[in-house]
Amino acid sequence: MRQVLFIYLVLLMCPIRFWPLDKDIDNTWVFAINRAAARGLTFGRDLIFTVGPLGYLAVPQDIGRNLATALACQTVAWVVVILVLWKVILRAEIPVVNLVFFSVCLGLSGPLFWFNRMGPENIVLATALILLVRARFHGGTTVPALILIAALPLIKFTAGAIAGGALAGYLVDRVIRFRGKAWREVILAAAVSGGGAALLGCLTFPSWETFRSFLKGSSEISGGYSVAMSLAGGWAPMAGGLLLLVLVVVLLFLDNGDRRQHVMFFGLFLAIPVLISAEHGFIRQDIHVLNYFGFLALSMGLIFLVGSYRGARALYASGVVLLTLAIWMAFAATQGMAAVLADAGGLRTVPLVRLIVSGEARGALQQRSLDNCTAELRLEPEIRAIIQDAPVASTAIVYSCLDLEGLNLRLFPVPQRYSAYTPYLDDLDAAWVRTQGPQFLIADRSEIDGRQPWTDGPATWLEIYRWYDTRLLGTRSFLLQRRPAPRFTHLESLRKWRAPLSAGLDIPPSAGPLFWKATCKLNSKGWFAKLLFGVPESTVKIAGSHDCRANVRIVPQLLVAPSMGSYLPCNLADMATVFAPESAPGFAVTKITFGGPGEAFYQELCDFELLGPRSEPQR
Repeated sequence: MRQVLFIYLVLLMCPIRFWPLDKDIDNTWVFAINRAAARGLTFGRDLIFTVGPLGYLAVPQDIGRNLATALACQTVAWVVVILVLWKVILRAEIPVVNLVFFSVCLGLSGPLFWFNRMGPENIVLATALILLVRARFHGGTTVPALILIAALPLIKFTAGAIAGGALAGYLVDRVIRFRGKAWREVILAAAVSGGGAALLGCLTFPSWETFRSFLKGSSEISGGYSVAMSLAGGWAPMAGGLLLLVLVVVLLFLDNGDRRQHVMFFGLFLAIPVLISAEHGFIRQDIHVLNYFGFLALSMGLIFLVGSYRGARALYASGVVLLTLAIWMAFAATQGMAAVLADAGGLRTVPLVRLIVSGEARGALQQRSLDNCTAELRLEPEIRAIIQDAPVASTAIVYSCLDLEGLNLRLFPVPQRYSAYTPYLDDLDAAWVRTQGPQFLIADRSEIDGRQPWTDGPATWLEIYRWYDTRLLGTRSFLLQRRPAPRFTHLESLRKWRAPLSAGLDIPPSAGPLFWKATCKLNSKGWFAKLLFGVPESTVKIAGSHDCRANVRIVPQLLVAPSMGSYLPCNLADMATVFAPESAPGFAVTKITFGGPGEAFYQELCDFELLGPRSEPQR
């Protein structure tokens, strides 16, 4: 039985993976960080995202030397995981029944090891947590766990935060138990984890300023996520998540051993990680909920490593596991049961390892990329013919298939437009367009959650409007070419007023474009919601001489930057017309009405401003 469990967990916790190009949103940021790594771009200076400079090692694509480097690192990580599992499953004197429960719980956390293209960082995280729990209850050194924790922030920001929270809880427990004698372990943790992370940072960040910018940008994306990406999922995920948390607590009190020590340790050890997982899981209540369910299942597995369950308590513990399995299955059924079961069963490992051993991995990736990026999704030939070898960037949220075109592709600082959730991030992209914008931009009207492109990064779109003209309208996208001089030099305030958000915004008739901005601050209810499970969506309805889709989602915090008012486009042809170099659009917006459930989470009055373009006389 131990050998069977060992083989299963070795397959389940295999970090080997690689990805082809594909036509979906998440594959695009995977492509962006792989291209950044291959081109030597620096995180914090050239690129901002929630993964770090080593993130491509978890999601490699066949770009440059990324694939070979990542597979070597993943293999080393797998060897470490195998050694830890060998010691825990085959060498430690842990009852078989505990190991069975431990393995079942780790299986339920399996989707966490494949979540959203990432996952190897969660395998490293789980391994580090296992080592810390073993060190706490069975003795031994914490150094291997500390080394693993040191690498996590440079792979993925949230994985590093969870590991840091668990380590902090571990050290607080040591201080409570041993008082002054525990400071040696605190110093060791700071030296190994903190020093290791600092050393890796020195090797990957050229300066303190770039590292500070990386931390600032990553925290901005993480902080803005709760407003921009919130998605309600009804009462079922929340109820299931609460029940699962109760089951974790119940499991601690079923222990026949020293329950007081176990409750105190795991309460400190898991508190911060569970809070981070809950926020990550319930802000966007779709497949993201697996972050929370998966981490709580992992938490149960850690408890089973050290718990003692005999007699009736063993039966009760079995009931806890079965009820956890039922909750997990009920949610998995809503997310695609086959894929989730493949994650939990470790079934994805063997085909990937076979491709590597046979030397067919690169060929398989190339073929899958061609299969995924069908001709209907590729760049229009007439646009490709114009661009040739000139520098070009894409404003689309899905553009990884552009790699097959052999373009001289440049990346925005925030590599997907929708991820610039805050004014700080929007300004980074805007400054890049203004000072480093390439000769061409490939634009489309792609969106996420029904968000209006122009209000989804208004500072960036303002700079694009100032500096680019439409060159060619295609069937799926249109090509913008940089102007020799901006359309106008600045915006001049025409009117300011304060009004309720529900009053809407009237756009007066004008011979040229008018812009608007709004400053709407969260109320106390909104701040509380932002800290917990997200602020509900806010929407606008656009009325005028043409019909736009009602209830277009907006991110109110971004509206502090001027957004197009009179010519706010509704479709691809509208957008191309707005950027036309000479003629004015044949449509006009007359009123913008705000609404949505998020309105109740903002202060009653907002500050509005109407602006018009002006140009300084040339000298």
